[in-house]
Amino acid sequence: MKVIFKYPLDGSLRVSLPVGAKILTVGNQREELMLWAEVDTTASSEMRQFRVYGTGDPMPDDPGTWVGTALFMQGAVVWHLYVQ
Repeated sequence: MKVIFKYPLDGSLRVSLPVGAKILTVGNQREELMLWAEVDTTASSEMRQFRVYGTGDPMPDDPGTWVGTALFMQGAVVWHLYVQ
């Protein structure tokens, strides 16, 4: 069965997601960085690694695939999330 689940992105930025999960978006919820994904609840899980870059911060040539952007502190801090 497919559902949309929410995952908090803590300091490690490693998340166990069902295989084949479709990442929908990232955002700020109550000043916490969250990831939403469409998942198959019957699929086995795999660890996914994410990276966060602030606006104006240096990035590697291949940061991964952009997932989304989230604003914090009323827009004073902007984070851009990439999946490896």
